Amino acid sequence: MKRRERRERRQRRERRERRKRRERRKRRQRRERRKRREEREEREEEEEREDEEEREEREEEEERGERGGRGERGGRGERG
Repeated sequence: MKRRERRERRQRRERRERRKRRERRKRRQRRERRKRREEREEREEEEEREDEEEREEREEEEERGERGGRGERGGRGERG
């Protein structure tokens, strides 16, 4: 009788500890996944920003070139 109670108590404790470990592991994995996703999104946003800046610079250079009338050289000369 006593032995069985002890065994059941021990099994309950082990199950509880296993469940805790499993939940902790799940939480950690979720946190790591979220962190990786956020880092990826930040990287993508940074790349989009850089692409946008490059596109704007190209457009500005083209506009300067057209206004200058002599292509790139004329466009830059117009600024200063």
